[in-house]
Amino acid sequence: MDTDPERIREALARGEVRRVLAIRVGRVGDTLHVRPALELLRAALPEATLVWLCSHYARAAARGAAVDACVPFPHKGRGLRASLGRRRARRELERQGPFDLALGLEDKPWGRRLAARLGCRFWHAESCVGVHVVERKAGVLAGLGLWDPAAGPPPPIRWSPAAPAPSFAELPRPRIGLQVGSHALRGLRRPRRRRDPNPAWLADFAARAHRATGGGFVVNAGRGGAEARAARSLARALARARLPHRLLAAADLDALGAALACLDALVSANTGPAHLAAALGVPLVLLEGPAASAVAGPWRADAARVLSLGLSCSPCGGTVHGRRCRVPRCLDELSPAAALAALRELLGAQGRAARPGEGGESPEGARPRS
Repeated sequence: MDTDPERIREALARGEVRRVLAIRVGRVGDTLHVRPALELLRAALPEATLVWLCSHYARAAARGAAVDACVPFPHKGRGLRASLGRRRARRELERQGPFDLALGLEDKPWGRRLAARLGCRFWHAESCVGVHVVERKAGVLAGLGLWDPAAGPPPPIRWSPAAPAPSFAELPRPRIGLQVGSHALRGLRRPRRRRDPNPAWLADFAARAHRATGGGFVVNAGRGGAEARAARSLARALARARLPHRLLAAADLDALGAALACLDALVSANTGPAHLAAALGVPLVLLEGPAASAVAGPWRADAARVLSLGLSCSPCGGTVHGRRCRVPRCLDELSPAAALAALRELLGAQGRAARPGEGGESPEGARPRS
């Protein structure tokens, strides 16, 4: 495969690039973050056939993207089902090809090998533009003259679920979502606390929020494993406090998106449901700690407030400290009062004024920012 950007630009100028394969296989947030780059690619090559190799699990988050076809790819797993799924994906790509250009919107060796196996003429994955992951993905296009960063940032992320809206009629408004975990896909037997808010912290926040707003709560239990156990623990704490709540269990991405769209706000760490909520325009209180919102947070989400202690060890994702950390101070020491102040601000912007009460207390321990 030819990887010279200058020769790729010349082939683009001559109109020789008619079929493009975009490779980005990841989790829910990763999948949503690549959609703006695909919109820019479609605008630059309106007549080309665009095929996206996307995550099998997060394929619902890829629906409606600016491409001609999405090919789901189970990039993780060693069992027979995963192996057969990868084989089916390769056969589908061979049917869709041959491709003139493969874009590595994640520059991984397996993606390069796959592009070579498919006989792609060109490969490009280099990006030197931007800080946020959305900008970096679009920066792959900038290197080929397919996007000019000076013309403005990549577009916002928009996504719609394909499931009917659930009824939360038993819950008083405002309806506030609580996201307790960030590892539903792994089904871990033990919680990975370094990325997750403490259920006890969320229960404390919920009690304050109910006294201040009179609202009810929706707890997302994910698809199983440690996340579901933590969510059930939170739901039991809410029940003991006699707070109105609903436990949302075993929801796929479309059902989760439909539930999120019914909320007045979501409180979450930097994980998939937070990105879905931002794409749906749901007001978001983001608890920042192990992950940096400036790098991988919701993209161009106007109705979002980020809470951070600004510790010297944060963000720690991918570092030795992050892998060893078991009790994340960056999340546990956030002030529930600060989160409540951010929530009240978002609800006020929605026109849902919180009733007077505990919500007026002075927040400490974190400063909300837009």
